[in-house]
Amino acid sequence: MFISHRHYLNEVPVEGKKNLRFLRRLGFWDRYHLQIIRTGNCISLLTTPFAITEESFWNINHFEDLAKYVFWTFNKSFLLKIIGRVEGQRLPVLVCCRDLLVEYPVAYREQPPADADRSSCSATEKVAEIPTLEATPTLR
Repeated sequence: MFISHRHYLNEVPVEGKKNLRFLRRLGFWDRYHLQIIRTGNCISLLTTPFAITEESFWNINHFEDLAKYVFWTFNKSFLLKIIGRVEGQRLPVLVCCRDLLVEYPVAYREQPPADADRSSCSATEKVAEIPTLEATPTLR
């Protein structure tokens, strides 16, 4: 069995905030994921980098990926920003977002897209390795 050297826990920056990756490089995953949550950023297991802004959050093409593959750990101020933009959204956009959240109420409910580095690794196994993630406050 091949064990990859790649890191599976990835930070999804919210509004351009990024953490130092010192703890990640050292392999202190329990501290690294808490650092991500503390800054209000989100967590993903995908290797493809992407970021979240107020504008991109309401883009349906991005929202589907956010619903499927991102653990939402937004801070209160960002939540207030996106809630404040609800009134400015068209009804079809809100309906699509609601339908996607109904279909994907939890990140990684299904297997993520195939990735060469993760061919021998299941997403549920990697999620189980993230300590105390279930105890962290999330939007959903």
